[in-house]
Amino acid sequence: MGLEVPRAHATVGAVILETDDAVDDIRIDFTSGWRAFLQAKRTLRHDAVLKKAVAQWIAAARMPLDPRTDRLVIVAGDLSGPMRSLQRVLNRRRMPVSGAPTVEEGKQLSKVEAYLGGLSPQQRELVLQCAVIWELAVEEPHETGALQAIACLREFVAGKGRKARIKLGRR
Repeated sequence: MGLEVPRAHATVGAVILETDDAVDDIRIDFTSGWRAFLQAKRTLRHDAVLKKAVAQWIAAARMPLDPRTDRLVIVAGDLSGPMRSLQRVLNRRRMPVSGAPTVEEGKQLSKVEAYLGGLSPQQRELVLQCAVIWELAVEEPHETGALQAIACLREFVAGKGRKARIKLGRR
């Protein structure tokens, strides 16, 4: 799991913080042309935090989005069970052939679709194709995500005579 950007396309060209984009926390531009628009949250549950994040997805639907190269990402250090279900169903929707959602996945997807109710059916589908939920524990220095980020930053800062790559794609 992660940004759901294929590894071959996941070389970071730029990281922009607090952007003027509809999804405004972080934008990652990849050298391949892929883009990821991130909202960072400590925890994600089906509550006002999710509803506010989805409101940014609604605004993003009004900008040019391409589900082949754009991701609308909510990254959180901790996901509730229902948000893990939403994560799975969103990821499955991007597969060329996928099975039906579980009851819980369908329930969570229906709630998000209701939040997207102000969009046309085409815009709603576009947002759902771009949407990603990413669990990334980085708050405590001993957490795996934090250790990986520190290693990437060390490589980037040190340079070691080669172009550093921060791999944020699929595992």
